[in-house]
Amino acid sequence: MNIELANSLRPVSEPRLLDNIYTDDQHRRLVEVVRREGPWKLILAQHFTSAEEVIATLSGSMPEGVTPTFDMFLTTHFRRYLAEHGTCFYPELEDCFYNSKFLDLARSYWSAKYAQPMMMLFNIQGPANCHDPAHLDGVNFRGLTRANSPIWLANTMGKSGLFKPYLKKMVQVIAWFYPGKIGGGFTYWPEGPLAQPKRLPAPMWNNGVLVQNEMMYHRAEVNGPLEMRHPQGLAFNSAFGADPEVIDGWQITTDAQVIQRVPRRRDALSSALER
Repeated sequence: MNIELANSLRPVSEPRLLDNIYTDDQHRRLVEVVRREGPWKLILAQHFTSAEEVIATLSGSMPEGVTPTFDMFLTTHFRRYLAEHGTCFYPELEDCFYNSKFLDLARSYWSAKYAQPMMMLFNIQGPANCHDPAHLDGVNFRGLTRANSPIWLANTMGKSGLFKPYLKKMVQVIAWFYPGKIGGGFTYWPEGPLAQPKRLPAPMWNNGVLVQNEMMYHRAEVNGPLEMRHPQGLAFNSAFGADPEVIDGWQITTDAQVIQRVPRRRDALSSALER
């Protein structure tokens, strides 16, 4: 990556640290929806149809002679959208999505007069590896968005630096709920991918960042006990949901067979609201 391009891949402003992002009642309702409406698919399975698409979103290349497969990128990271294209899917979460505090933050970040909530998602996992050197989030341009284009294409356009005049002004409010102390931090490159990164260490509970992740390389760190990070039987069709045998427990299944149970004290719930 040349220096000019690297310097262009940086957010409009340094990420702002946030505390007390959701109220206790909002967090309770968020968790209730996640438990009730699951299980949830892998992030990998929702956004990509080939290993080549994953590579295009991450580094863009593989060492010569290496044939990429999905197994190279398979990790226990799961996702679901709670709102998309300005519409909240769950009425009990409307105050979380149409959130005046978040809209104020978005306006202040861009010094903008108006802001509109576009989507809300959560990532959830137990102990997990990370094969991600760093990535940009799904980029939205005028006329080209997640609604009409694959993520790998939009991200490749974003990384090229050629389409910045058409970039939509977006910002995310990201909250973490991870009480663990084994990994689980957030690494980010606010001065561009060739500069030194910064990080937010765990434990993190109801705190996070206001950030433009479409233009800032970042990654989630590995977390949880090493021996639990890649359960035997993990596959492209694995799912994460509530454990019916434990009041507040979670489980990972493959073909309806439980391959790992995850106690609540080790889970990680990450929600992002994108403007």
